[in-house]
Amino acid sequence: MIPAQGAPEPHPREHRGTRLSPRKPRSFSTFIVFHHTRHPAEMGEAEVTAFLSHLAQTRRVSASTQNQAFCAVLFLYRHVLGRRLGQLEGLVWAKRSEHVPVVLTRDEVVEVLAHLSGPSWLASRCYMGRACD
Repeated sequence: MIPAQGAPEPHPREHRGTRLSPRKPRSFSTFIVFHHTRHPAEMGEAEVTAFLSHLAQTRRVSASTQNQAFCAVLFLYRHVLGRRLGQLEGLVWAKRSEHVPVVLTRDEVVEVLAHLSGPSWLASRCYMGRACD
């Protein structure tokens, strides 16, 4: 990876991979386009807050997607531009899902399968896999 012009060289003890994750460049460009192609060095905490809040409020992305964008922008500022961001005042975080996945115990799986027959039993048995062995 070629460092950006004026960016500090990474510390030799930092054990990061040489490749960025595939989502980081997309998050970088989304951030830059959101601010009408202004260079990130010209922007600060207010612009980062506006971008991340836009993701949560207008685009209604999931909390994990917003967090991915937050980490990408944080990486951009810390490791590419060599600048630390301060407090992101007024940032609106995306809401975490309240859905809790239901996991059945082995005994519950066996009990459910005991009430099924024919194709329903076969499909459920295949879906449950080794849970009832």
